[in-house]
Amino acid sequence: VICSRFHPDSPQLRTPMDRLLLNRVFAHIVSEVTGWTVTDARSGFMGFPFAHVQAIAPSLIVERYGIPIELLLRLWHRKHDAKIAEIPHPARYGGNLPEKYRGRYEPGGETFEEKGARCADAYTAILRVLNDLGISESTAFSGMQHEQR
Repeated sequence: VICSRFHPDSPQLRTPMDRLLLNRVFAHIVSEVTGWTVTDARSGFMGFPFAHVQAIAPSLIVERYGIPIELLLRLWHRKHDAKIAEIPHPARYGGNLPEKYRGRYEPGGETFEEKGARCADAYTAILRVLNDLGISESTAFSGMQHEQR
């Protein structure tokens, strides 16, 4: 189960354009590789059967913003026919956020370099995990993975 901030029924509160673009790109990539419909590939709110967690956790190789992507790719590799469900979760980028987080979502609150680092983390996660699983990028995105199921 993924609590998706970008589910069609998820309320949006001042979601910055860079977050919308970043998530749309990486949700699309994860959906293409796995064949699942994923609207929030970077959600930190996920639930898995404990057996899958036990099997996947020792293999984790990425950090930071790439972890949710890695979890989804490893789950897919372990169990191609897993059922994924998404439930709406509010995307809150303003309002009643704690003070230490509020400023980063205001105009000028983050540099382009900080925003780019988030993108680089997600991109690197996809490449590293596909490589670790022995799946070439060209194979992952050619549709061949879907045919092998």
